[in-house]
Amino acid sequence: MSSVTLQLLDFTGVVGENAYERKSEATLFQENWIPISLPESWDDGVSMSNQSEVSVVTNLVATGARDSKGVADEIFWEHMSITVNIVRMKKSDYNRGQLHLLDDLLIKCFSLLRKLLDNNGGGFGDSYISHWVAVVELYKEVAGCTEDASGRLVYESVACIRIILSGVVQHLKASKATKHTEVATNTLREMLDHAKAFGVIDDLLSCVATCGKSLMSGSSNLLRAACEACETIWSLIHAFEIQSRKENEPVFPLSSMYSNSLDQINIKDEYVPLMGTDYEEIVETVTQEFLRSDDIRVAIFYCLCQRLEASWSSVIQIILRCCLHNDLVARVLCGLSSSCSSVVGGGGDNTIISEVFSLISLCASFDKDSHQQDTKNLKIKVSDPSDLVLHACLLLATVAQSIDVETGENTAVSMLTSSRETQKSRLCDLAHHYSLCDGIQNFRPHSMSAMLALAYMCSLENGEAVATSIREIVVPLIPPSATLCAYLRMSTTDAQGGKVMLSYWHGIRDGCAVLLFFRLFWGGPLAIQDLGGSDIHQTLIDMLGNNQQQHSDEIGLSPLGISWIVSSLRMCLKGGSSVFRQVLLTSENVKIMGNLISDVHLKLLRYWVGPGGGKSGVKDTVDQVVFLLRIPFDASEGRHELGDMDSQSRKDMFIEIKESMDKYIQILLEVGLPGQIIKCLEHLELKDTKQTLGLLFIMVDHRSLVVELVRKGLLNPILMKSLLDDSSPTQVKLRVLQIVTGIAKMDQEFYKPIEGADILQQLKAFLTHEDPNVRAWTLSAIGEMCKHSSYFYSLLAKHNISSLLVDLLFDKDDYPQRMSTFAIARISLFSEFFHEDLRRCIHQLAKLLLSAETPIVTKRNAAICLNNLSYFSGKLSEDMISKGAMEALLKVVADCSIVALDPNRIDDVKNSPLDSTLEALATMCKNQPCRQFILSSDVYPTIGQLRESPDEDIASYSTLIFNIVSFFLDDFISTTEFTPNRSSRYFNSQLIVHQGYMGCVHNVRDIKITGNTTGTKQNTGRVRSLLYSYFLRTVIFVSIAYAIGIMDNVAEVPKEPQRMSTETFQSFGTKLNGIVKRAAL
Repeated sequence: MSSVTLQLLDFTGVVGENAYERKSEATLFQENWIPISLPESWDDGVSMSNQSEVSVVTNLVATGARDSKGVADEIFWEHMSITVNIVRMKKSDYNRGQLHLLDDLLIKCFSLLRKLLDNNGGGFGDSYISHWVAVVELYKEVAGCTEDASGRLVYESVACIRIILSGVVQHLKASKATKHTEVATNTLREMLDHAKAFGVIDDLLSCVATCGKSLMSGSSNLLRAACEACETIWSLIHAFEIQSRKENEPVFPLSSMYSNSLDQINIKDEYVPLMGTDYEEIVETVTQEFLRSDDIRVAIFYCLCQRLEASWSSVIQIILRCCLHNDLVARVLCGLSSSCSSVVGGGGDNTIISEVFSLISLCASFDKDSHQQDTKNLKIKVSDPSDLVLHACLLLATVAQSIDVETGENTAVSMLTSSRETQKSRLCDLAHHYSLCDGIQNFRPHSMSAMLALAYMCSLENGEAVATSIREIVVPLIPPSATLCAYLRMSTTDAQGGKVMLSYWHGIRDGCAVLLFFRLFWGGPLAIQDLGGSDIHQTLIDMLGNNQQQHSDEIGLSPLGISWIVSSLRMCLKGGSSVFRQVLLTSENVKIMGNLISDVHLKLLRYWVGPGGGKSGVKDTVDQVVFLLRIPFDASEGRHELGDMDSQSRKDMFIEIKESMDKYIQILLEVGLPGQIIKCLEHLELKDTKQTLGLLFIMVDHRSLVVELVRKGLLNPILMKSLLDDSSPTQVKLRVLQIVTGIAKMDQEFYKPIEGADILQQLKAFLTHEDPNVRAWTLSAIGEMCKHSSYFYSLLAKHNISSLLVDLLFDKDDYPQRMSTFAIARISLFSEFFHEDLRRCIHQLAKLLLSAETPIVTKRNAAICLNNLSYFSGKLSEDMISKGAMEALLKVVADCSIVALDPNRIDDVKNSPLDSTLEALATMCKNQPCRQFILSSDVYPTIGQLRESPDEDIASYSTLIFNIVSFFLDDFISTTEFTPNRSSRYFNSQLIVHQGYMGCVHNVRDIKITGNTTGTKQNTGRVRSLLYSYFLRTVIFVSIAYAIGIMDNVAEVPKEPQRMSTETFQSFGTKLNGIVKRAAL
């Protein structure tokens, strides 16, 4: 602006009827804005120039020239030129004694600049971005060269930035609502890009830190500047937030899933910030500085203490975003040490969170005073207390949720202090704000926010421990279940048809959902009693299924709200059999549960950046659904207590569930739940798969589910490799091993899919795993893989696993040692394939039988191992004798014989290894060295006595051993005069005995190890009794009769060893009895 123009614009040339008024206005502005005259000693050229220019700008502002955009733009740049000149003078060494005068002049200049910007909405037409850049650069120069003890210059300079950013926020809101031109939108975006590129947020944070440092020293001069800086920071964050929302409106995952345009949803397999990358970076910067700098935290605390509405709102919005961004912020807000994991009282005096509670209490007093028509004594005026309560309560809810996630501390003392009086006061203030909802037909956001805050404080008390004082305070404050359900059914649209919401991270119905859970959880028997005749469960299902909402965006539930709804459904099952039928015996409802763990919903959850989203959100949602789906499985086996139900109701419920299991499983198959559960594993981190794998483990007890699970890829080699990888947690490996064990145990038809899973190499590695449970369950899996046939023998040999099984007999831990005996028994069950490899285990098996420290189960398994190793041939007979196995078996017989003969100790016999030991000895009897060893033993007479044992199994085995050994006595041959024909008959009788004996043992082995006979599942004791009483003894007697020529017809004696059903045994035994009777006659 030229000097000529300045002269033309001077007020000395003003004429007309309004000249006096304008002259007076100019004088007023000059007196109020620039009440300073430079001293005579000041440099004449500088003083005259600055005085003239400032005077002209002041007059122009006073005359209203700022209302013309073109003139206003010229005024702005002229004033910027003046201000920049003054700043440069401060930087120079010129007349340093007068710096305070320059500071005063700068303050007036920035004050005038602030008013210029304020009067023009923060900018002027097309030059908007140019003004922004100039103001930012000017602020940076001032901040770097000025020490402002009074705080006025800092305040005025920061205010200039705040006014422009506030204008940006307003323009962004307007462009979002009215769809302004792309040119205008691009200008706003360029301004935000400039703010990010030139580190405006860093400068503002530095300003807040400086103010905080001053406040810590005891001076309050910079308090006003701190408040202004916080408001500016919030304006910048808010601008980025609106810009991000304009490009990508956040929608809760469940609402997205039920959206009519679901096919248009672009679910990306990469991280996409909810509010955009720029917003995330700004919030990250603020959060890290908040956590790092004591000065910033002090400044924020004092800003809250000022109790100015603008400062309150800005600070709460800032720390809410920080808390959402990083859970550690919550501990700082409550005054909790980041290094202390113990539960201590937090939220006391001089903490930021205490000031937030004070704000909520103050707003509650506004309501009380307005009801009492007494507002005269209120010193603090708040234009919109509801908005303050809304965001303050959202902050409290987020802090409570973050403390729980970050520390796992299950106590609200972390926020409410340890003072019962303070606890009650704070909780009652929250309850006051939502108690005003009664009778209202639409949601009031601040009331729902207060409900949410109280709800998440309840979640901090969500333990199984004895009721705390906080719980005693909270329970009366929770609305009745019917009221909460009414809130859930309320419309989320306001009177104008707009959507009512709390925030982009919190659902309007979340608080109702959480409080309903705690009403049911803490309500005791009365709450459970009310469940039976209510429709609470149906309301919850309708929420999850979007059944009552006209639009998907009316669901009003965030991911966290969804998890609490499912938890409440679990509580509803306490309502009895009718509720169980309606919730889990209906295909539509089970399908809704399946939708929650569907591939689409879990992907939406995975990339939802907010509470209940991300990896932890996927885990929480899947776990809650899994907990619900497994209740029938647990209850049918008596593993679920079903809470506070009375004994009769619980009994009826168990019966109902057990009788309905077939239908429940059929529904699971119909809606495709087995496949969905497997698919969940792809969305979960390995450490988070424990509950899902737990459900799969339970499901493999049911054949139809196993078939479907295998068909849907449970044994997929890629999945198995991932789950059994070295990086996988031990608990996950254990679950997978248990699942493989259950599938292998089910049927031989699953052996091929198990082979296809390609897990033998991992199993081999797990046999030397450091965790004894992993070693043990690996042995269990190998054992069950050899239960039905020798299918895996060649694969086990290929990986040299048999030698490792023998090594584990020497394991120092009892559990793997026991399971090694089980696995060895199984791999020696069907052939002599591994007998040479297992020869070296005989001595250790004998030691286990002899050791007093060996558990009974391990001794029983050791005896079965020796039995199987002797079954197919006498190849290992000499080893059985030389390595002490025979002696160990006979020692067990001797030790257990007294108990076995006592009718009053029949239960003790069942819990001893005697039956397995006698079975092993019976098998060894077919080999001459073993028979001779038994005959020469002092225990042989004892075996004869055990034929009178009250236990049928013991008596049968003893009889078999005694008769076999007696029949094959060498002196039997020497004392009998046989004709050649009779001698031939004798040896033929041996063949008959051997064949009949082998057929018997085949069936005994089948019953002993598998618990069933071919095609028939019977009581083991009854089958054995039939087997021995009708078959073994009779075969021996018939063979003797044939040998001495009493009978010739032995056609009905089996010529080859074979397995027979129970019915065949019984029929055959009856015929043989008849033969024996005829022979006796």
